[in-house]
Amino acid sequence: MPKAGANLTKDEHGLTPMQDAYVVHLVTNGGSQVQAARDAGYSERAAQAKSGEMMKLKHIQLAIVRESTKRLNSLIPVGLETIRYLAVHSNSDSVRLSAAQDMLNRAGLRATSELQSDKPLTTKAQYTAILDDIRKALAQRERVLEPDQADELTAIP
Repeated sequence: MPKAGANLTKDEHGLTPMQDAYVVHLVTNGGSQVQAARDAGYSERAAQAKSGEMMKLKHIQLAIVRESTKRLNSLIPVGLETIRYLAVHSNSDSVRLSAAQDMLNRAGLRATSELQSDKPLTTKAQYTAILDDIRKALAQRERVLEPDQADELTAIP
């Protein structure tokens, strides 16, 4: 909890330590403004009044966006690993295919016309053709990557 008097010092974004703590707690707790103010060190009475006031301040709003973006960015590796795991280990062809599509899209590779179709892909031949497209796209990427980077990309079964 910030010390009394520390509320006067502002950071490079114009936030006092208590405002900064409020922003972090607000993003962490899922949006409860009064609870975030309490957790930031405001008294019960001040938390009720200050939480609404702070949400109207532009620099607080911008800080919430920055903190939210930071938290979302920290989850990117988890999301990517989940997609990779599903693409490799799922028992469902459609789940593996969907994960493969997501990997291609995130890698900036253009999907084939079959992948862009809204029709479900159910045949082994369709699935195999798409895997071949993925392997070809990865092979093209290998030419511009360092050898050790390319090995990581071609590990898709």
